[in-house]
Amino acid sequence: MPFADLYKCQIRTLGRHLGVPKCITEKPASARLWAGQDTEKDIGLPYDSMDLVVHTHLLGWESAKIAAETGVERRSVEGIISRIVANEHKRYPPAILRLS
Repeated sequence: MPFADLYKCQIRTLGRHLGVPKCITEKPASARLWAGQDTEKDIGLPYDSMDLVVHTHLLGWESAKIAAETGVERRSVEGIISRIVANEHKRYPPAILRLS
């Protein structure tokens, strides 16, 4: 959790700066839901591009501007944004019944 607010590219840069072995800093990202899963291949973008899309989206940029400024295809930008919207609920704690 201490790194939860950092982008993947920032984590990798920090790891290299701290001397973390390449086998860790360059390891492909995976949720490990099945053998050989690779997040970048599943989404179709490298994390550096995904990080740019997420960052600029959170700044309030429209998808057309994000695509134009980052060089990421608009269809891919809109796919990333739709994932952000669809998973918004994961960024909040679950509702609980308070008895006190």
